Amino acid sequence: MADKRRNLAAELVPKRLSGLIGQERLVEQLRNGMKDSVPLAIMLSGETGVGKSTIAKIIAHAIQCDHGEFGEPCEACLNPESELLYNIVERNCADLGNIDDMRALLPGLGNYPSYGKYRVIILDEAHGMGTKAQEVLLLPTLDTQSRNVFILCTTNPTKILDTLKRRCVSYMVPGVSREGVTDLVVYAMNYIGSIIAPTPLIRSLIDSRIDSAGLIVSAVEKYAAGATPEESIMVKDVSSIDHYALAKACGFGKWETCQKILYHAVPADADVIKRHLSAYFRKIMLDSTSSPVRLKFCASAIHELSANNAATVYEQGFQLSILTASIWKICMLSQEAAQRADPTLITTARKD
Repeated sequence: MADKRRNLAAELVPKRLSGLIGQERLVEQLRNGMKDSVPLAIMLSGETGVGKSTIAKIIAHAIQCDHGEFGEPCEACLNPESELLYNIVERNCADLGNIDDMRALLPGLGNYPSYGKYRVIILDEAHGMGTKAQEVLLLPTLDTQSRNVFILCTTNPTKILDTLKRRCVSYMVPGVSREGVTDLVVYAMNYIGSIIAPTPLIRSLIDSRIDSAGLIVSAVEKYAAGATPEESIMVKDVSSIDHYALAKACGFGKWETCQKILYHAVPADADVIKRHLSAYFRKIMLDSTSSPVRLKFCASAIHELSANNAATVYEQGFQLSILTASIWKICMLSQEAAQRADPTLITTARKD
């Protein structure tokens, strides 16, 4: 066995704004917003996997580098041995949840960096900070005399204090655009030297509304290794449950099985589950042998899943509750369809 280790997602992480594929509008906003001045605090919000931490690191390097356009740090500033890297502090707020942790962090920073122009403090999962810990940040984010820049990354900005949010320049980090999905898949497959036609995978990703760069690259890696497009997008590692098993149980109307699988789900899984279920039923609808009963059932299932998209404005726990109710209704629809004595119902699912 060849002694090689590869993490394709890590290899393709961009180090410059120009390397962000399918997020051109955000790149333009960042360039325009920071080309002349650097904010005291920045907040990057968006769904899991859209690249908030990656963008935060690009910004951290970019504001240290004067050798060109903002967002395009030179090789010298990106060098792992560069003294400038001492000015980038990254902390996961799961470890800074209380006021004592935050108070312990700030005094060690000082007002001025040892090297370069700024010290950048990246606070990942910022919504994990308690109220008191966030209050500790209120004074530093107003101190125009210091050379510290705070970057807050969060999937849930509603848990950030309004006062702290007002002191941040906020950017919503979108997922990869439809055009960007195509570009990223082609780029990743060329990078690993795959000659497999990318179109089926691109179609599955777009139909499933998967716009996370990390998930897309992971799907490419599986697809290039011989997995089908549908298998490639079923990435079990990104949540707490087996989406494929849930989709099949749902299609067969096995509500008790669905309950057992959903028991292990966490609120953050809600959106990913919805995407995978929608993709599964779309796949069945594309089967040329689909009967009218099967088509009607799948169309009803997809409609039921999409009808609650407005729930994304609520807490993730509420989204999961709504999704669970939708899955129960789909199971009931499946059982009703099966009672119509259509022996070909969901044949595709059985073959899987």
